[in-house]
Amino acid sequence: MDIKIFDEKSNTRFKFRVNGVLIVDGKILTVEMNNSGNLCCPGGHVTLGEDTISAMKREFLEETGVEIKVNKLLAIIENFFPFGNKQTHEFSFYYLIEPETISAEKLKDFSLVENDNGVLVDMQYRWIKLEELSNYNFNPKPLREKLINKNFDFQHIIFKETQ
Repeated sequence: MDIKIFDEKSNTRFKFRVNGVLIVDGKILTVEMNNSGNLCCPGGHVTLGEDTISAMKREFLEETGVEIKVNKLLAIIENFFPFGNKQTHEFSFYYLIEPETISAEKLKDFSLVENDNGVLVDMQYRWIKLEELSNYNFNPKPLREKLINKNFDFQHIIFKETQ
């Protein structure tokens, strides 16, 4: 069971997620879902009773087909943002990861369709040079700045985006 909570009174939803920061040869693997125009790091929801490292390994394999090793916790980001007509409070662990093994095909841009609890999601994966992240709508924005600056020290970030 994914950890997602919705409070009707405040029209706010809460999400608990993990995301993998995979950098190979100065490029980061990003994903765009359903041609939204928004890029982010691959990842997903933590299930009830699951630790974040296990969730990171599971989600990355499910989303990309790549088995990973988790190196270190890069950031915990409390992200507050509007989504449709709801306000979202997202709690995300961002891990610096590396592939256990990775095929040549996965080192190029690729696409997959994920079945997310019965909903098909078109996933477009792109490798982007860290220094070029500012040219993209990569979220969350504080992570984008952290990566562009090659700051790999742990940070707890609270980010509030308004409409």
